Amino acid sequence: MLVMAVVSISAMLIFGDTPVTEPERPEKVPDSAIWYGGPDGGVFIKVDDNQIRKNHFYCTLYFDYTGDIWYEGLFEYNGDSILSVETLRKIISAYDGYRIHLWEYGFLTKVKE
Repeated sequence: MLVMAVVSISAMLIFGDTPVTEPERPEKVPDSAIWYGGPDGGVFIKVDDNQIRKNHFYCTLYFDYTGDIWYEGLFEYNGDSILSVETLRKIISAYDGYRIHLWEYGFLTKVKE
């Protein structure tokens, strides 16, 4: 237990106040894409203004340093609420290569076409 407490406190001291700065926007990334990330990196995400259907969003994800497209396609919200595009843009926290995480609101998953 003592070891776990020391590790937890050390991690908070080391990573708790790590400043997060958005990288310079590559030329390939449109102004409408927003950077989401943390101290270990991030991704630019462009959410199209129009929903395809309820809780389905077309997103383009760009690598944050090269600006190359990482993934482009339809994502579906897994929660019970109905999200607007504006709300979605405010609650995105990260992308893990499979899902777009939405802080405490769940996530978006890729829709298989």
